[in-house]
Amino acid sequence: MAKHPKYQFEVLRSKKNGKFYWHLKAPNNRLIAWSGQGYVEKESCEEGLELVKKYARGAPAYDWSKEGIFRLIDPGEFEESFAKEAPELP
Repeated sequence: MAKHPKYQFEVLRSKKNGKFYWHLKAPNNRLIAWSGQGYVEKESCEEGLELVKKYARGAPAYDWSKEGIFRLIDPGEFEESFAKEAPELP
């Protein structure tokens, strides 16, 4: 299995609410995934990050954007939409 050392996870702490968040960045430094929720404890954030690393590979992706129509989609379809700038931390 090829590894991509330039892809990296980061754990950050919000200056606004003191909570911890994780980000996954691509080699071009663009954000491709984030925790979405804040964690009070850094250890909890790191545990959530480890779960993503462990279980996300090979997980199916569903297109829920069309009401009443559900289909399995190729994760590559999301590449463009998720490769965007990091959202501002709360």
